[in-house]
Amino acid sequence: MLTWFTQYKDGTRHDYAPKIYDISHIDVEQLDILALRDTNSETPTLVIHFDDPRKRPIYVRRTEQVGRRSFSTICHIVGWQMNVGGENIQSISYVFETNGRVIEIDTGDPPVRTAIRKDLTWIENGGKFDKNRNDGWFDAPSEKQLNVIGSKINHD
Repeated sequence: MLTWFTQYKDGTRHDYAPKIYDISHIDVEQLDILALRDTNSETPTLVIHFDDPRKRPIYVRRTEQVGRRSFSTICHIVGWQMNVGGENIQSISYVFETNGRVIEIDTGDPPVRTAIRKDLTWIENGGKFDKNRNDGWFDAPSEKQLNVIGSKINHD
C-alpha cells in the first residue's frame, strides 16, 4: 500500500496520519517535497518538488472497489498547481496500485499451479489532452492495461 509524506525546507518530515496530518495540515510556504512511498519501504515511488513559491499541492485518493475484478484498485492523484498570468497551470501524476490481486504461477518440479498475491504499482502522467489519447486509462484500469502489466510479471 502507498502512503505519502512531506518534507519541509528546514529538513523536517511529516508522514500522513489520518486526522492528525493530512493534506489540510501542509504548510505550503515551507513545503519542499510531497512524496509517495510504499508502506514497506522508505524509498519514494514518486517525488514532487515544490521549487516555486506559487506551487500548491494536489493530492486525492480514489478507490475502485471490488466489482469487475476480485481486487480493488487505488488511484493516488498527486501533483501541483499554480497561477501563472491568470492561468491555472497543473502537473498531475496518476499513481495506481492494486490491492489483493492474485495470480497463478508454476512452482516446483514438476510444476504445480500456485496462487500468490502480486499487487502492482504504476504511474501515468496526465495533461490536458492525455485522456483522449490514452484509451480511457485514466478512468479505471482496463483489462487491457492489467493484462499488459500482468504479462510482464508473469514472464519474469
